[in-house]
Amino acid sequence: MYIIMKRKLFVLIFLSVGFAFIFQGCDKTDNDDTIDTDMYNFAKSSEGNTWFQNSDEILNTTNISGHRLKRMRVHYNAEASKMLDANGRVKPNIKFGTGSVIVKEFFDTLGVFHEYAIMYKNPDNVNADTTGWIWGEYSQDGTVIFSAKNRAGSRTCLPCHAITDNIDYTLMNKSIPVGVAK
Repeated sequence: MYIIMKRKLFVLIFLSVGFAFIFQGCDKTDNDDTIDTDMYNFAKSSEGNTWFQNSDEILNTTNISGHRLKRMRVHYNAEASKMLDANGRVKPNIKFGTGSVIVKEFFDTLGVFHEYAIMYKNPDNVNADTTGWIWGEYSQDGTVIFSAKNRAGSRTCLPCHAITDNIDYTLMNKSIPVGVAK
């Protein structure tokens, strides 16, 4: 009788630990099928957005930008805007909150819009890299240039965004010096 109870207890403990392990591994949101559509829709949304340096003017970037187009403007959703100072620049030494969205709109030298580069802070999403960001790039019509799926940004975007003096892997303060194009 003692051996049977001991076996039942062992099986119960084994199953409990197994289920706990399985469910713990599933705590990230799995939306691989919609993440690129979601990211593009973030870019198209303007509700509650704030422009970098409080201006929708197209800005020239410095040579640190790894993007092929060097003219852009940037907007932050309401959550990300909480991390901007009164001049519309990113506050030093902050961490953007979950749900923050940063959208870079890229233009050619004639001022024609071409594409979006988007950062979305959601550490619980299966597509987030180790920094908590999801990265993606899309043409003006939503065609995927660089997919947000499978943590791809950690291989392509993160090496540049991790340079010295980044602020939670953002570079706007560094790539657009104070007072430029304002």
